[in-house]
Amino acid sequence: TVLSYYCKLFFKKLFCLLTTLLLLLTVVFVPAEATESFSWKEFDSGYVTIVFDDGRDCTATLARMFNEKNIPLSCAIMGKTVVNSSSMVALLKDIQNHGGEILSHTYSHSAFNENTTLEDIEREFSMSYQALTNAGFVVNGIIEAGSGGAEKRVNYDLVEQVVKKYYKYSDCY
Repeated sequence: TVLSYYCKLFFKKLFCLLTTLLLLLTVVFVPAEATESFSWKEFDSGYVTIVFDDGRDCTATLARMFNEKNIPLSCAIMGKTVVNSSSMVALLKDIQNHGGEILSHTYSHSAFNENTTLEDIEREFSMSYQALTNAGFVVNGIIEAGSGGAEKRVNYDLVEQVVKKYYKYSDCY
């Protein structure tokens, strides 16, 4: 069973890596003229959104690649990241100014589980929303922070109560 767990984890990570590589190769090989006329429409349907989580070191490289192809990049960012990094704020503002979207990813990347209280959820979402909007971002959505499956045991009714106070949409709630 332990071996089974690690095999599943390995294949999940491998799948994520291969999917990311496929998306990046798609971006690299999209001809610039294919994306010249792109523009967002307020909450329109029919778009594929590419979202990268956590504000990792590769965000600047990804932003440059996407900008060169005139493809908007969206980033799910923890609130504490914008509080602690002025260089990340500048990069994220550039992404937003190029049509990308900045989404909340909770304040501290806490994954909710069966022990999460309404107060925990309120704190994570409100602090994240406040940090991101105070940094100058328009934040309409949230991407759930995960931790290997524990987030699947959360009481979604509690989470949904709070999500609706701050965000217009979510990936899970």
